[in-house]
Amino acid sequence: MNTDRITWGIILFLVAVAILLAAVIPGLGLFGLPLWKWLLTAIFLYWTLKPILFGKTLAAHFRFFFPLSFLFMLHEDQIAARIGRGGENLINNWLLLAVALMLTVACEMIFHHGKGYRKVVTLNESGESVAHTAANGESRHTNHMASAAYYLDARQPSHTVTNELGASDVYFEHLDEPGADPINLCLHNELGRTVVHVPAEWTVAANLSNEFGAVNVRSNVTAEGRRLVVTGSNELGSAEIVSP
Repeated sequence: MNTDRITWGIILFLVAVAILLAAVIPGLGLFGLPLWKWLLTAIFLYWTLKPILFGKTLAAHFRFFFPLSFLFMLHEDQIAARIGRGGENLINNWLLLAVALMLTVACEMIFHHGKGYRKVVTLNESGESVAHTAANGESRHTNHMASAAYYLDARQPSHTVTNELGASDVYFEHLDEPGADPINLCLHNELGRTVVHVPAEWTVAANLSNEFGAVNVRSNVTAEGRRLVVTGSNELGSAEIVSP
């Protein structure tokens, strides 16, 4: 069962209820706050606390600036009144979101670490990364704030690709030689774009959790080709599995 899908389905349902309440019964409230604000507060609190408590990396624990910004915007009137500046706009919303973005990127740069991964991005003279072939048994790759192309050995059964604030293209090589079946690809895409290029005759089974991003998996044209099993997550980015 995809718990992330269920969780965000519940959140979407609550947002719809909050919008409906704000439109139909704007005065319905609790402790001086409209009920729709309580619902949105619960959603933004969940979004704020989730990375703090359950972030998979040190940098992931600091991905709370955007929901915290939305919480501030939601309660800006109450905050302004508390500090004696009632009726004032404390900060422009776009400026607040820009600050949240800069803080998120800054924490990614400061606290990012590649423990357990072998970074294989090399920049050429034009500033773009060049393709590499994994030479070890682990076949783990991390791209951080760069453009990267990875050629994965189809003879190996397992691969891991992590893309953070970058653009990664993933290809498979040694396709004419006997290889693993199925091939397991663990994909983590955060605030970036990852495209996995798969031979048209392969079958793809994908189970990617998706949070505020876009996932596109091409359909299978046959059920008899080599199998590729893709697991992992996509957060605030774009993950695609395509065939020529």
